[in-house]
Amino acid sequence: MVQALILLRNRNQLDPAVLLPVLFKLFRVNDKQLRELLFRHIISDLKAANQKGRSERLNKTVQSFLYSVLSDDNELAAKKSLAVLSELWRRNIWRDARTVNCIASAVFHKSPAVMAAALKFFLGQDAAAAAAAADDSDDDDGDDGDDNASGKQVLVQPT
Repeated sequence: MVQALILLRNRNQLDPAVLLPVLFKLFRVNDKQLRELLFRHIISDLKAANQKGRSERLNKTVQSFLYSVLSDDNELAAKKSLAVLSELWRRNIWRDARTVNCIASAVFHKSPAVMAAALKFFLGQDAAAAAAAADDSDDDDGDDGDDNASGKQVLVQPT
């Protein structure tokens, strides 16, 4: 069923603003393969939407939805939405204050795992793990590994 929805989205039969909230709600399902499929599709869909130019309307809609998922009590959904945000940051797709503010809100989450993941993002400890993962896959995103310095620059900027 999910693959059919993804196929419809890839053929531009479904609007991403309609499909992405449905996919994020499916993060609550306890199926690891499904969550990995959803994660990969969400990242690639947002990357494709922002390839030629930034799709501000879509980005704002998805970021506000991610913010609501991050404040959700479901730990799996919150962790996956945090992973989506940090992956989009790492791939230089979303490098704005809204993304950092969403990740910063996860620092105050009730779950210690979500809180620790958000803190690792700001401390730059996930940059080494992401760099190792990028070495294993095709590295076509132009990431030069200076996530820690860029993160500090964004934190200093006024919002």
